[in-house]
Amino acid sequence: MDPEFLFSSSPFVTSDPNRFSIIKPTMSVVQALPEGRDALDIPVPGRFAQANVLVEVLGGGRRRTQAYHANTFKLSVSENQGRLELRDQSSDKSVSKAYVKVYARLQGGTVRFLKDGYTDLRGRFDYASLNDSTSPTPAPVASRGGPVSEGSGLDYQMLRPDEINRVEKLAVLVLSETHGAAVRELDPPRK
Repeated sequence: MDPEFLFSSSPFVTSDPNRFSIIKPTMSVVQALPEGRDALDIPVPGRFAQANVLVEVLGGGRRRTQAYHANTFKLSVSENQGRLELRDQSSDKSVSKAYVKVYARLQGGTVRFLKDGYTDLRGRFDYASLNDSTSPTPAPVASRGGPVSEGSGLDYQMLRPDEINRVEKLAVLVLSETHGAAVRELDPPRK
């Protein structure tokens, strides 16, 4: 699966678990729950350990889906400051040039694009601050140069400066070519 496309089309995973219905399974396994147990740990098969995959469980009349993003970085988040830091898991060195994309969910459920960019040389990114509060809000544009169609999932307008106090949750995608991906839902910084 393409983490950026899925994230951009529906940044808040918990609010739309059915968005994965378009993904065709690569592997399906039927696993019986052992007698007298109400839980079961099933490891991700080795061939998928370094891949971004979707795990779906059907049982007891319920369906649960969970995206698994393979990565080899440590993601530290300071929600009070609205900053994150990436470090390599094994060497503890900074991971620079990782792409970060952030959406905000406002009170009432409206979703707005907040910002995107790359981690700096120290592996850090300020995800919560607005860059310029005097610029007009640009309309999103499709990659083909035309306007984004309504309802495509890719038509989130940018957060306006006057909406910053109405943000109730942030969705953050971190994507590194060499270290994998991660998605987190975070509380906005409180002033």
